[in-house]
Amino acid sequence: MNIGSNASERLVEATAEYGSVSSSDCVVFVERLGINVRVKEIQTIEGNGTMVFISEFITSLALSDPGMNVTCVGIGENAQSASGNAVAQWVLGVLPVVATWRGDHSCLSSSENPTVFKGQFNVISGPIVSRGSESKDQTPDPHVVHFADKLLDALGKKKLAKRIHWLETFAVRHRDGAVDATCRLNNHDWSTGQRILIEMASAWPVPMSPMNSCRQFTMLVPKDGKLCKLEAPSLWNRIMGSA
Repeated sequence: MNIGSNASERLVEATAEYGSVSSSDCVVFVERLGINVRVKEIQTIEGNGTMVFISEFITSLALSDPGMNVTCVGIGENAQSASGNAVAQWVLGVLPVVATWRGDHSCLSSSENPTVFKGQFNVISGPIVSRGSESKDQTPDPHVVHFADKLLDALGKKKLAKRIHWLETFAVRHRDGAVDATCRLNNHDWSTGQRILIEMASAWPVPMSPMNSCRQFTMLVPKDGKLCKLEAPSLWNRIMGSA
């Protein structure tokens, strides 16, 4: 069994309460939410008794749709623990948002007090999923910073079609003080969002551990329009600054 198949089996176990089953190789059908989740292995790195599993979890309503891609990096002693760690990231950070979008309650999303964006979209944000430890200086605490709050102003300058949009955000500060970030809007890199995340991470304390990282997943669901269809913008849309 490859590590991607191992991860999909772990995902079935982790989402059993939603009636999940393996529908095909590395694809899990989450019956209660009516979604498919495909686990795509990107890279596996082994060394010094540690395995790193880099993967994409692709959520779609139909397997023919492009879906929402979220990168999860699992770290463990072996394939089972590394794939389980990647699954845990998705279940904790992404599943609550998707469940809320699909009409299921989750106490881990911001659905209790949703932000209304531009009067047209409900913003559903998942919890911050962090890795690493902080420095002795606990101020500011990056683990309670919601990236979406900082990105909405910049996102307001884009022309957003009345359909579902999603944000994948990740920022890291290393022990040597270096910072890096990833920001993807509707599966595509968003350079403005990345710059904002780098500015935020630059203000974090330098960690005592090798790194301190935070990631968050957010969906913007239109109050009317295409509520149940996932579409990524075309190249022309992105060139024209719309999404």
